[in-house]
Amino acid sequence: MINREEANHLVSDWLAGQSAKANIRLILLEQQTLETEFGWVFFYNSADAIAGNAPVIVDRTSGSLHATGTAYTTAEYIEEFRRTRPIVGLSTASFVGPLADDNIVLAMLPRNYASFLQSVNGCVVYDGGLHIRGACSIPDWHSLRRFWIGDDSLSALYSGVNADDVPFAQDCFGNQFLLRSKSVFRLHGDTGELKDLALGWHGFLAAAAANPTEFLSLQLLERFRNEGGWLEPGQLLNIYPPLCTVESANGASLKPISAREQIRFLADFTAQIARLPDDSKIRIVLE
Repeated sequence: MINREEANHLVSDWLAGQSAKANIRLILLEQQTLETEFGWVFFYNSADAIAGNAPVIVDRTSGSLHATGTAYTTAEYIEEFRRTRPIVGLSTASFVGPLADDNIVLAMLPRNYASFLQSVNGCVVYDGGLHIRGACSIPDWHSLRRFWIGDDSLSALYSGVNADDVPFAQDCFGNQFLLRSKSVFRLHGDTGELKDLALGWHGFLAAAAANPTEFLSLQLLERFRNEGGWLEPGQLLNIYPPLCTVESANGASLKPISAREQIRFLADFTAQIARLPDDSKIRIVLE
């Protein structure tokens, strides 16, 4: 939770960075700031401009910045953010992405989802239970590009994933959520199995917000949290033995590791068991 003074500093620092990039001086118009129940709307302008720029929203709970635009009125952008905020569980966020700056990825996305990321550029919510990736390069674990068309593209790691499937989110265990056409598919990280959830991206986020534990199957995360564990942004929970094994029913150990390491581990495990019949016995050697 932050106050207005802290929000002012956040926006001032952002404007200083934008000023340096564009080689113009941007000025915060403090007297025009609007306060809402979720935070503040800040207005700014360049030192020699007549027309205004798109205002920036600061969420008081997460301390995150959110872009608007100039195509609609400020009131319409405020109302859109007011509707979006609960759908992504922003009040529970442990991380919110920086303002979207990967214009190539934004152009590849469905227009309505690109607009969503321009407002809320991904986040980690529900005690780390859900990570929605963003259109940015930094931090790299948050980059949609990296896991869609970059070095860790899921279509290269999993044979069942198509190059145009958008890996927009993942749960805390490394199971992936793919936007295929207009439907969200769940990719089980330890088996490669794909399941059509028969929901669009908006419906998926709304269902997750309504009951995160049940919809995302976060019971093991709750156990981890009750035992004093905490997932840092950029980490996932490694489960041993993997949940697809019979032995996991007797209990599993939970260990936070980097998201990239967990995704790579699951993809490699899936590839190795892909041709084995059901009820096969396997031996896992950890290096």
